[in-house]
Formats: sequence, C-alpha cells, structure tokens
Amino acid sequence: MIAVAKIEGPAHLLQNTDEQDRRVAAYGRLIAGLCQGNRIARAQILERTLPDPGDQLGEWAKKRQVDSRTSAGAIYTDLLNHAAPAAARHETLFSFAVNLDAVSREIRKHGGGIGGATAVVESEARALQTSLAAAGVAGCWLSAGELAMSFRVAFDPAATRTIPSPEQLDAADAGPLGVDAGWDLLRTDSSLHRVYVITEWPRIQTTPSFLSPLLLKPGIRRTFTLVLQPIPMGKALRDARRHQVERVTDRSTRARIGQLETEEDRQLDADVAQRERDLAAGHGDVRWLGLVVVSADDEEALDDACMEIEIAATQALLDLRRLVGQQMEGFMAAALPFGIGL
Repeated sequence: MIAVAKIEGPAHLLQNTDEQDRRVAAYGRLIAGLCQGNRIARAQILERTLPDPGDQLGEWAKKRQVDSRTSAGAIYTDLLNHAAPAAARHETLFSFAVNLDAVSREIRKHGGGIGGATAVVESEARALQTSLAAAGVAGCWLSAGELAMSFRVAFDPAATRTIPSPEQLDAADAGPLGVDAGWDLLRTDSSLHRVYVITEWPRIQTTPSFLSPLLLKPGIRRTFTLVLQPIPMGKALRDARRHQVERVTDRSTRARIGQLETEEDRQLDADVAQRERDLAAGHGDVRWLGLVVVSADDEEALDDACMEIEIAATQALLDLRRLVGQQMEGFMAAALPFGIGL
C-alpha cells in the first residue's frame, strides 16, 4: 500500500550555507528513519515539470489592476500573452510503500483488511511528515482525486490545461486512452516520451546541489525520479562487514601472488571502510535507482530536448543510458509516483 505527498520548500540554492547543511543533515535523518526495521519497502522522490496554463499570473495581474493602456501594463500584458502558452511549473512528489508483511500484526490490531492497512499507512505518513518538516519541506498527502490527476498528467501533460481541477476528473479517466511503446520512445495521449536510466553517479566529491544543471534546465518537460529501497540496519551492517572481509582477503591474495595494488583497489578499500563508519554513526543505507523521462509534442522536439538533457546530465557528472526495449516499464517506474522500480 502506497501514500503519495506533494512537497514544497524554499529553493536550496537560495539558502545560506548553515541552512543548507541543516537541511542535508535532516534529509540524512529521514533516510536513516526509513532504514529502521523493514516497515518501508520503498520510497520515491519524483520531480517534474508540467505545462502551466498561466492562470495564476493572469489572476495576479487582475488583482493588482494592471492597466494594459499604460506603457508598463502593455509590456506586462504582452509578456503574459507570449509566455503563457510555454509556461511550466515544477512539482515534487514523495511516496512510500509499506511492507504489509512486516506490519501484519498492526494491521490486525486495527481491524485487518484494507481498513487496518490504511490505518498503518496513515500512521507512517504522520511520522514521515514530521521528518519532512524537520528538513524544511511542507508536505500534503494527495487525495484520491489528486492522485488520479497526478496519474493522468504523466500520460497526458495537456490535461493541466484542459482539466481545471482534480475534482473534475473521474478516477476512470485517470489512465491513458492509448499507449504505443517503441524501441527507444513511448507515445501516449498528448506527448512523446523517452526514458533514461542513470548508470553512473559522480565519482568525485560533489555538493548537495550537484543535480541543479539537470533539474533547473529551462524550456524542457522532464521527470526525474529517485527510487529508494531501504536496507534494514542489521542487514546493512552485516553486508558492510562481509565486504570488509572480502577486501582483506583480496589484499592478501594480491600480496601472495605479487600483484601490485592499484589506485582503484585503494579507493575500493576506502569506500568500504567509509560505508561501515557511516553505518556505525547511525546513517541509513539504501539501494537506489535514478530515472529520467524527457517529454515533447513531436519526435523532432523530443530529439532536441533529449540532447539538451544529455548535456545537462554530463554537467551534473551523471551518465545517462536510454532504456531501449524497456520504455513502457521504465516510464511506469519513472513517471508514476508508485515506487515501482525496475
């Protein structure tokens, strides 16, 4: 069972260094909390850009009585007329899936069935909302209508302009009318999509904002998804110790046969030791999967947008690879806030 929240917070890059450090530490505590026990099966952070009808800009102008007959008013009105069709907004969703087997006793305590499972999910949601607030992020859990709308705009981005509010969307209309999966792209109701998997993350020390070139790329519709599978602390510690033993054995073998130690070997040893120190300090350990979806109205625009995203990913020290032959599976994992994974 899954819960999905829309989260908002001030821009990380606009905060001072102390506040940035505080938020990063709070995020670390959130991840560590997910790894306590095995109650949370998966979590997902999804950040996407969506077409924006520009209604809020128009309402702002009306409230302030912008007069198009004045020079400034005419310039502002002309800007609205030209910018509104291409306007976009950012949306961030956080979701988690509860491991029902791990909380079966609590489900029975709350009456069993869907009702009992819902009560347990609500309890976990309240705890996670507290952790999100500590990181300076405001979260609002989505209603059934809002979840249906989130599902719909993933397949049909134009719905942000044709459906004024989630209350006007019937759950039966949340899915796409048609899907055509190709070798390296996917066609849905009003858009073409191409899905990438992140195969390499930065190998050098980076700042917490290293994804900025990708996430802040203007003029492109894209979705960035990070799927996290928490590793229970006990299992993570056992894995770390096992890797330490493997590294010690590997060093002994190299010494016995006279093989020189390479810089890569030394880096692996340092990484394994650092992982064990982090776990001993209380940090959580997760398996993660990064996915990117690029969307456009036609194939030429999609190719251009993909080129821009690939360049932005390089600037962020990421290596992207097209999920050829797996576009439908990749899209379901990347564009929908259900923590599916691959």
